Amino acid sequence: MNTGKREYLWTVAPLALGALLAIPVFLAGLVDDAYIHARIVEALVQTGQPTFNLGDTFKASSSTGYIFLLAAMGTVFDTIFAMRLVEAAVIVSVFVLGAQLVRQLEAHQAFAAFALLSGVPFVLLAAYGGMETPIFVALMLGTALALRQDRFGLAVFLVAVAVWFRIETLLLLLLLLVWVLRQGQRIAVLWNAWPILVLFAIEFVLYGSILPHAAGAKSLAYGHSYEASAKLALRFGTGKLWAGILLFGLLIARLVGVLKSRDFNGYADVFFAFSGGVLCAWMIGRSNLFTWYYPLVFIPFAIGLATMPSAGRVFRGVALLVLATYLVLGGRTLLNGLGVTDTTANFRVAKYLDIGRTLYTACPDCSLVTSEIGGLGYGFRGRVYDGFGLADPEALQFHPMSVPKQRASAFIGAIPPEYIKFRNPDFVVSMPVFTAAARESGVLGGYTKHHCPFSADGSISIFGDEGIDIFSKQPLPALTITQLNCSGDSPT
Repeated sequence: MNTGKREYLWTVAPLALGALLAIPVFLAGLVDDAYIHARIVEALVQTGQPTFNLGDTFKASSSTGYIFLLAAMGTVFDTIFAMRLVEAAVIVSVFVLGAQLVRQLEAHQAFAAFALLSGVPFVLLAAYGGMETPIFVALMLGTALALRQDRFGLAVFLVAVAVWFRIETLLLLLLLLVWVLRQGQRIAVLWNAWPILVLFAIEFVLYGSILPHAAGAKSLAYGHSYEASAKLALRFGTGKLWAGILLFGLLIARLVGVLKSRDFNGYADVFFAFSGGVLCAWMIGRSNLFTWYYPLVFIPFAIGLATMPSAGRVFRGVALLVLATYLVLGGRTLLNGLGVTDTTANFRVAKYLDIGRTLYTACPDCSLVTSEIGGLGYGFRGRVYDGFGLADPEALQFHPMSVPKQRASAFIGAIPPEYIKFRNPDFVVSMPVFTAAARESGVLGGYTKHHCPFSADGSISIFGDEGIDIFSKQPLPALTITQLNCSGDSPT
């Protein structure tokens, strides 16, 4: 193959593959959390308040940049369509930028390509689900390209922009600034980080804080032990603890090598340090992880492997094993349900959307308590109280709930009975697994219960439940019950 044909292939093939893989974005069901973003975006467009409920003063969204980007597009497009357009464009960008990076790594192009491709399933999972982390991936690949070309100011700028989309990237920015200054660059390069100054100013004005409320809320409400948190973090992406241990071991090995040589002069080490730092933060923060989190650790790790100038045989061999494991198992998850965690999750979110819209039509002035606020909160445009605490800090005083007395496991974010009494809503809507303690406590005694199955024949079960319960202070109209395909009145 001559140079001209090779150049053409590097340009056209990734563009075509990215465009092909972007098509399912318009077909896949969004994850529940994507609808949290969508509700906040529409509040910003319509009222100028980027909040889940009007009048809130805390940061319910985990990504200010994503909210503002979608809001800007929301002046022209429907919010959900704008979200899908962004994800489609990002998928294409990731393939093109990844190919350009590999193209410049002539010494080990095959290994670099494999390293970056192994992270593709995680990127597609997040993109098909409608989350913000694929934007982070595109910015990371752009940063690596800029560093490869010694365009240090551009690299700093791109990482500063990435902080808008994921606050964890602030660690990468600090690491990068240290490395850039050690390269003898003028301190003036620091001014390229100006986007974070704008971000912090906006967030202090809007919320009085730069940290997402959701981060601390999840840590408290799930109540994981440090041991459980460490196992969960190391199982990320595959469910295989040994794969995560090997990945973490590679990061530790590289850190030890840097400390021994006292030579932190490769920008690959910047990405390695960030990857390990986020993984440790998950463990210390007792985080509950979801598929769209994985690119935050795996993509910087893959970029580090792709761009490091040299490595020993053992290190390279273990790295190949880790990459192959994540590519195979991540790919299997991706193929199961067009990129949304699993196919049945689509039924849950779709049912929540349907219930939310129907209840809001029946009673727009009513209030609602739930534990899964995404699809339900997007459909029900009135006041939605979050019993888990992500969209209501008041709920956190009733958490964590004990396991197994009040909830089935540490991975279940149930609704505290005391919170229902505290908010006294018109509706309580959730799956039975999330309301077990409330039902047993008698706090729902004044409500009428309606059960809405995921499927007519009861063949679909999620978390052991075959549908969603609606507890209503006033019996629902017969037409509403019929529209939702729910059971009739059942006083609790």
